[in-house]
Amino acid sequence: MIPVLETTTNTEPPTSAPTVTGIAITNKDRRSIGTAPHAPRPSWLPTNGTGQANVTPDCWSISLENWIRFINACMATTRHSKY
Repeated sequence: MIPVLETTTNTEPPTSAPTVTGIAITNKDRRSIGTAPHAPRPSWLPTNGTGQANVTPDCWSISLENWIRFINACMATTRHSKY
């Protein structure tokens, strides 16, 4: 994922860092063709723990219950609500 920075036409010097407004969408040539908004983090998703970077790939898995929760969270977003 590549963060996309907000552009501005303001001539005043910046008072803070640019804000990330979405994720870049690129074509096969890696050229930016748009942005996608950040999805909200599901409230049931843990914010603490070992972290994927500290777990070997042979131990990666997802329970059926969490898979269903993930799919339901995706379907509840405005992006997928029309399907």
